[in-house]
Amino acid sequence: MANKAFERILSQVEKGEAGATRRAKAAIERMSGDEKASAQNNLRRAISAAGAKGGETGKSKDSGGIGKGIKGAQQLAWDALSKNMQTTLERYDKFSVAIQKASGVTNKGAGQIVKELQRMQAQHVKLGISMQDSLNAASAAITQYAGAVTPAFKKDRMEVTRTIAVYEKLGIGLGTSIEMMNTFGAVLGKSRTEVGKTGQILNKFAKTTGQSYAKVWEGFNSNVGNFMDILDSKDMTRQTLLFQTRARRMGLSVGGMMSNLEKFETLDGAQQAAGKINAVMGSLGGSFDAVKAASMDYPERMEYMAKSIQSVMGRIEQSGPRASRAYMKAMGDAFGMDSRSLRAMISYKPGAALPAELKATGGMLGAMTSAQTAAAASEASTIEQRLTAMKDLQEHIALETIPNMGRKTAIEVVGAIKASAGRIDAALGNALKKAALDHGQAFADKAVEAFKGGVKKSDITSVNAAYKSMADFQKKFLGGR
Repeated sequence: MANKAFERILSQVEKGEAGATRRAKAAIERMSGDEKASAQNNLRRAISAAGAKGGETGKSKDSGGIGKGIKGAQQLAWDALSKNMQTTLERYDKFSVAIQKASGVTNKGAGQIVKELQRMQAQHVKLGISMQDSLNAASAAITQYAGAVTPAFKKDRMEVTRTIAVYEKLGIGLGTSIEMMNTFGAVLGKSRTEVGKTGQILNKFAKTTGQSYAKVWEGFNSNVGNFMDILDSKDMTRQTLLFQTRARRMGLSVGGMMSNLEKFETLDGAQQAAGKINAVMGSLGGSFDAVKAASMDYPERMEYMAKSIQSVMGRIEQSGPRASRAYMKAMGDAFGMDSRSLRAMISYKPGAALPAELKATGGMLGAMTSAQTAAAASEASTIEQRLTAMKDLQEHIALETIPNMGRKTAIEVVGAIKASAGRIDAALGNALKKAALDHGQAFADKAVEAFKGGVKKSDITSVNAAYKSMADFQKKFLGGR
């Protein structure tokens, strides 16, 4: 009997009879459990039907006008979210085609990769990583990363893409980071975890020594081949970083310094060089131990040579201008150095190492954590880059929401759009707040500039009005949250 009575009330709701919705909600309050949940769903459907009828006829006192208003609010929200949908769809079609060309996958497979990139981009809005950045990183990974031809790449694809995209925000070119990955992964056979650790060591070294990330990475890629005969990859990394930093401090190229030191790689070469060196140094009261030099690694050998040259400089300076020029020329010829390199050796202060160098001499430098890398990338991103990333995230949400609306009821559409708004607010709120706090008026000016031709003030007003109308309706008639 009670069920039949409630069905009559629902019929009255659908017809738009005054007070019917209020009576239905009162009846539901007296129910419990599954019965109550089912009744609430039935009421929602009845209200939806009443809204549609009322919106068309305007006869319903209880829901007709509201139904019309809701229909208008839906349209406003729909229009705002889909304003640039044509442009958006064209962009994403280009993304898909680019992936297709780079990887040879089917259109469906390319679409799946683009979806994965959407998810990755959404997680890195604060770092200013846009969809275009993500696409560029994915294309570079697919075409340049040696591991891309392995079965495991499908699983690793997004992690490799994410890593090089984040590094790119630090100024490290996509090709530069992939070159290091290929050296350690394909050439040295290291795992992806070990390769990742090496990248974070390079970043830590750059930050500790006050060098740009790009400078350290590029130098490392150029110089690591000189140290490939060191079997321990950790020590190889240490020596490469240490040597290139000392070379830079001395104003010399790594290649130039290496050529001066390579002659001591064999005992025969060392002894031949030592004969010429000691002929000069012996006359000045000094000496050079060729065997000792040959037993040293490059960084230590460089310091030994600098100390040896400096040990006789007092005698050279005391010999007078003409004799000192002759001694300097003889010294340069003996060591195989030009005047610039020789003077750099004289000026070098052995033991006066940078803090990072001191750490390196005792073992490996520490590595950056993922959180530290993300923080550094965020600091390095511009306001414009963040705004672009935010706009891309809004596009993701619109793309997810709008195609599904045709199969939903009016109330479900309202809920979908409200949920979309909530997701935008949640995802962008922190990034917007931080940007505004950090940059004040500059942020506001850039925001206006970035959204020019896209979202306008009127759009924002319309969407806000739509969301408010929907929320008021839900609260009043559905007991909304």
